[in-house]
Amino acid sequence: MKSGRRVRLLCRTVNGVIAIVLMLLPAFPQADAHILDFDVFLNGDPMGSHRYTLSGSGDRVKVLSEASYRVKVLMVTAWRYTHRSEEVWLKGCLRSIDSTTDENGSDYHVAGKTTAAGLEMNTQDGPRQTNGCVRTFAYWLPELHESKELLNAQTGKVEPVTITALEPRPAPGQSEFRGGTVWGVRGKGIQIDVWQDGAGDWYGLASKTPEGRLIEYVRKETGP
Repeated sequence: MKSGRRVRLLCRTVNGVIAIVLMLLPAFPQADAHILDFDVFLNGDPMGSHRYTLSGSGDRVKVLSEASYRVKVLMVTAWRYTHRSEEVWLKGCLRSIDSTTDENGSDYHVAGKTTAAGLEMNTQDGPRQTNGCVRTFAYWLPELHESKELLNAQTGKVEPVTITALEPRPAPGQSEFRGGTVWGVRGKGIQIDVWQDGAGDWYGLASKTPEGRLIEYVRKETGP
């Protein structure tokens, strides 16, 4: 009997230690998560990073977008930007969004979900609503080029756009064209070139700001 008690006590102790160890282990992305990790440059100088984590199965996709930028002048931070957006997509259309943005001290928040009336949002400028298949500037979406308008995840405003195929050229940070399609996204104050491979996987971006500055996304080949 004493031997049996010792065995049970030992098993409980071992199980308790295992439980503690598991609690202390760092959290890793889900096994099915697809990570798109980019270094971001402004006029060739490092500015920050932007990571997209896509998870889900079938037609339903959850997207976490996290961006952090800093621009320094004479070693002093002249501009900073952080953005986080959680989105749920179904069959290539946005179903819900919850985003927060800090642009150099100015705060933005967009929270919305799809109802029978369309995508209803609360923003810093008040309620907004849009109908049909709503899409953000989701460069990871293979069908993005089919869009006629895109939702700004920072402000909640819908921007009319035209998206056409451009002449092939290497993506930022690459010496040769990787293949696929270079899509030109154009609109009022919008000049964005997006690189997607033959399977629609996003691997590069270049954007000219209205002030003429060049922003480039260089894909880090990490993650699944």
